[in-house]
Amino acid sequence: MLHLYSIAFSSSVIFTLCYNFLSPYLSGLLVPCYTNLSHKNRTDWNSRICSTIHAVLVLIPCVYALLYEDEINIDPVWGKSPTAPPVLAFVLGYMITDLIIIVKNHKDIGELGYYIHHIECIIACAYTMTYDVFLWISQYRLLAEISTPFVNLRWFLDAVEYGRNTKLFYFNGIAMALVFYIIRIVGAIPYYLRLYDISTTFDYSHGGRAWVTLILASIVVDCVNLFWAYKMFSGIKKLLCGSSQKKVKTT
Repeated sequence: MLHLYSIAFSSSVIFTLCYNFLSPYLSGLLVPCYTNLSHKNRTDWNSRICSTIHAVLVLIPCVYALLYEDEINIDPVWGKSPTAPPVLAFVLGYMITDLIIIVKNHKDIGELGYYIHHIECIIACAYTMTYDVFLWISQYRLLAEISTPFVNLRWFLDAVEYGRNTKLFYFNGIAMALVFYIIRIVGAIPYYLRLYDISTTFDYSHGGRAWVTLILASIVVDCVNLFWAYKMFSGIKKLLCGSSQKKVKTT
C-alpha cells in the first residue's frame, strides 16, 4: 500500500513541476503568443497542459486493464488488478495538485463544478485504491478522460485566437461534442445497468458503506457531466446560430 501513496506523491510533484516550470517554458518557446496572454489565461493554459498530459498517460493503462485483465471484468467489485491501483494513485496525485492550483487561483479558474469534480475524484480514488475494491468501475469511469484533449484543444485554439471558422476548430469541435456525449453521457447508461446487475447479488453486510459511497460518487460526477454537457450544447448552439446569421448576411 505504501508504494501506491509513493506513486501519488510522485505524480503530485511531477504535475506541480509541469505547471510551474515545464509548461510555461515550452509554451513560451513553441507558442510565441503565449507570453501575450493575460495572467488568467496563462494560469488556465498551464493547468490544461497538465490535464491533457494526465489524460493521455492515464488512458493507455486504463484501456489495457479493461480489455485484458479478466478478473476485474468478471468481478467488477472484488476483482484484483495489477494495473488499476497504480493508475488510481497517479490520478490521485494529479487531482490533489490540480485542486491546489484551482484554490490558489480561485478568482481566475475557480468554478463550483471543478471543486465538486476534483473533491469527489480524490475521495473515490483514495478509497478504491486503499481498499482495493471497485477496480473495474474506476477504470470504466476514467474512460471519460478521452474527451479531455479535445476540450482542451478547443480552449487553446480560442485562447490564441486561431479562428472559429477554421477547419481545425470546426472538426475538433465536432469530435469534442461526439466524444463527450458518447463517453460521458451515453456511456453512463451501460454503467448504471452494470451497477444494477451488481446490486442484485451484492453482499451489503460486507460493503454496504462502500456501495453507498460508490452510488453517491457516481451520481455527483454524472450531474457535473450533465452540467458541462449543457454548457457545451449552449456554446455549439451559439456557434451554429452565429455562422447561420453570417451566411444570411452574405447572401
